[in-house]
This record gives sequence, C-alpha cells and structure tokens, in this order.
Amino acid sequence: MNPLLTKNYTTTGAVSAYRIVKRTGDYTVAHATLATDPIAGVTVDLGAASGGRVDVVEIGIADVDFAGTVAIGDPIMATTDGKAIKATGGPRPVTRIVGYAMVAAVSGDRAPIMLAAAALLTAMGDPTLTVGATDTGTVAIQLKDATGADLAVRGSVMAYLSDDANGDSIAGTAPSGGVAIGTDGLAIPLVAGKAFHLVSEADGDIDIALTESGAATWYLIVVMPDGRLVASDPIVFTA
Repeated sequence: MNPLLTKNYTTTGAVSAYRIVKRTGDYTVAHATLATDPIAGVTVDLGAASGGRVDVVEIGIADVDFAGTVAIGDPIMATTDGKAIKATGGPRPVTRIVGYAMVAAVSGDRAPIMLAAAALLTAMGDPTLTVGATDTGTVAIQLKDATGADLAVRGSVMAYLSDDANGDSIAGTAPSGGVAIGTDGLAIPLVAGKAFHLVSEADGDIDIALTESGAATWYLIVVMPDGRLVASDPIVFTA
C-alpha cells in the first residue's frame, strides 16, 4: 500500500508528467529548475499546458524523470525542466531536497523517489584535513557539503590545537612561533596560538601554518556547526 497526499494545482507554464514542480503562487505550480526553488512535489502521469490543471504528489512515493546518475539513498533535487539529479549544496545557499532515491538511476531513467516534503540540505559533511610533512606545521582544510562534495561557498568552523588525538583538552602550550593563516582563508584568534574561528575561501579551502622551534606534537581539532569534532593526523615537530 502506498499512501499518498496528492493535490491539484493550476500551472503557470507547460508542465510535463513525472517532473518536479515548484510553487509559483497560491495553488499554482511550474517546473522546478533550481536547488533553491520552493518545492511542491512531483507530477503524476499527466502533464498540462500553461493554465491547465495538474495533480502533484506531495507526500509518499513518486516516479520522476532523472537527468543524472544517483545511487540508492541519494538526496534528490530539481534541475532543468523539473528533472531530478543528486542534491548538492548546503549550508548556503539552502538546497531544497525533493526526496531520496529508492533505486539507482542514470540520466533518462524514470524511477521512484521517497518524497521528503522539501527538506532542507543545510548540514556540512566532514572536512578533509591534510597535514604536511614533519616539521612543516601545515594543515590544509577542505570544507565539505552534506553530500561530501567540496563546499562551493564560504563557510566557517571553530578549531583548536590539542595535545590529545580525541580533542579532550586544549593544548597546554602554543607553538613557539605562533599560528597563522596560509594562502587560503582567514583565522580569527580566540585563544592566542591555540583556538581560532576559521573562515574559508569561496571554494571551502582553509590552510594554517604552525611555527615551532622545539620538539612537539599537536592535533588540530575542527568543531563542526552541529558539534561534531573532526581531528587531524598528528602535526609533528622534531628538535
């Protein structure tokens, strides 16, 4: 049994069957074409000319035409002419998810999705932290969106140096030569040489550089907006 919530709308442009539609006014819809469109749902097996009437599935399972490759469980968003592709984006601009793929599909397929009432894709995924060689003191950070793709907008995270791989304590001693931003991003100090508010470039990149004259080991702990901690590999200096 597939319980559905289906509503009938007036179209403000020609609308095809099995397409994602957006709300264009009170009880009117048109093809959705952007990740940020206010999603109404998916049309059923009949389209309509502009000014016509069309049934739209808002809750439940609906077949949709795909314009890209998706795996089972991938979040889905709208693209050209209301077709479906794997959702990307977040945290800004907000991506409005139509639903989640129930089967794997490729461009040209018509396949079912579980509608998600236009949920928002706003979270960040785990960043990648790349530590330079011993005695270099560099850490490159690539922020990710909720789908694991490189963030395509500026983002920000909190970070601190720790003596503990799990981030259970802030570093007892800061690097002797300090911590500075490298070629990407901005570091706003919160605790001198130990804790920072990091802001990325427009492509989600941040890099920082530690300078130390003695032997020491630290871990960079990134605090994600939802409270998760992501730890770097050890940043090692030898005497």
